[in-house]
This record gives sequence, structure tokens and C-alpha cells, in this order.
Amino acid sequence: MGKSVKATITDTQEAHDDFLDLDDRGLKEIPPELWNLTWLTRLNLSHNRLNVLTTEITRLSKLTSFTLYANQISYLPQKISTLPNLKRLCVSNNSLEELPSGFGCCPALQYLDVSCNFIKEISSNFGFLTTLKELHLADNQLKTLPKEIGNLHSLQTLVVRDNEIEQLPPEMGKLSQLKSLLAQGNRIKTLPKELANVPLSLDGSVLRLAANPLHQTIVDKLKAGGVKELWTFMKTLEYEAILPKQ
Repeated sequence: MGKSVKATITDTQEAHDDFLDLDDRGLKEIPPELWNLTWLTRLNLSHNRLNVLTTEITRLSKLTSFTLYANQISYLPQKISTLPNLKRLCVSNNSLEELPSGFGCCPALQYLDVSCNFIKEISSNFGFLTTLKELHLADNQLKTLPKEIGNLHSLQTLVVRDNEIEQLPPEMGKLSQLKSLLAQGNRIKTLPKELANVPLSLDGSVLRLAANPLHQTIVDKLKAGGVKELWTFMKTLEYEAILPKQ
């Protein structure tokens, strides 16, 4: 039989370890003793039955990585955005319906995974997450993305597959570092012409658009010459003619 949760926390405290792994421990709530481990840099609470994360999380100000994968969390406290060193946050496979107001203030966040939740909208303050390199929003209920997503100038990976998105915002054309865009399983018919400014046609880049009701011309261009041919076509007046009228 493995150590109890209390014994694991005690051992971490005595050894002054900076990583605490409480994956799959049947937790229904976070043990209060955990908040005394203020030196932690990595915390894994995946595969438990947690439904509440309190503002006590702000006591762990040295956290760089926090994983809550596969719990039952329905909301995040607004103050989670004040964690000054948090670079990686995974809250996928939970019950989130929204992200807290002010969430865009996370000063160091580079990786965010909130896939497999019930999020219907991403607020405009996401545009302040300028350190973000990877954003995972798959398997939610998004119908749109905010235009402010174009401000994420460090973004390299954007995953929005299996939502209800009909149009990508033109401002995405400013994502000069984007190397991977996964947008399968949405309701996208055309792409904003500005997207052709993004280096997704370069070798090693990835664009996925399967299971969308794409205009047949887009499908034909992708089949004929891949993203390079599509990007060239999107810079023509002929392409503008198939775009929806504003």
C-alpha cells in the first residue's frame, strides 16, 4: 500500500521538495496542510474528485507548473491570475463554463490547457497574455474567438478543434510566431484573408481543418498544393470574392 496523502505531504515538507504529486489519490478537497508548502514550484492534482479551488492557491507564489487535469472544477478563483511565476496551467477535463475576469493578467503564463470543458466564450482580456506560447481550447462550446487573440504575439500553438466556431477573427493574421493551428470539427466555411500572413505554409508548420464545411475552392487548393497554394490564393481578388459580405 502506498503512502497516505498526509504522509506524502509531510515527507515533502521535511525534505523541502519543490514538487508534490497527488495524482489519482481520490481527493474530494485539497488538504489544508498543502498550503503550507509555500516553496513548491510544481503541483499535480490530476485524476481526483476536486470541485473547488480556493484562493489559498495564491499562497503558493513560487508555482511554475500547476496541473488539475480530470477533476470536477467548475470555476477558477480570480486571484489565480496573480501567481507571479506560473508558466504552465492545465485544467483540462473539468467542468469549467468560463474563465475568471482578469485572467489575462497572468504575468508569466506560457502554456494554458482548458480543453474538454464547457466554456462558451473567451473574454477580450485574453489579449493581455502576451507571454503565452501554447493555448489549448479544444472540445468546448466556443462560437467565436475574441479579436484580441491577435495580440498574443508569442503564440506558437493554437488548438480550437471540436468547438462551434463559424469564423476565425481577421486579427489572427498578426500571429507571426504561429506554427500550429488545429481547428478541425468546427463550422468554418472560409478563412480570413489576413491569415495568409501567418507562417503556417512553412515547412514544419501544421494546419488542420478537417470536418469543417469549407468552401469547395479551399478544399481544392489544399488538395492541389497544400497550405502554400491556399495561402497564395488567399491573397488574390478571386479569394475575396468568395468571402462572406460584411
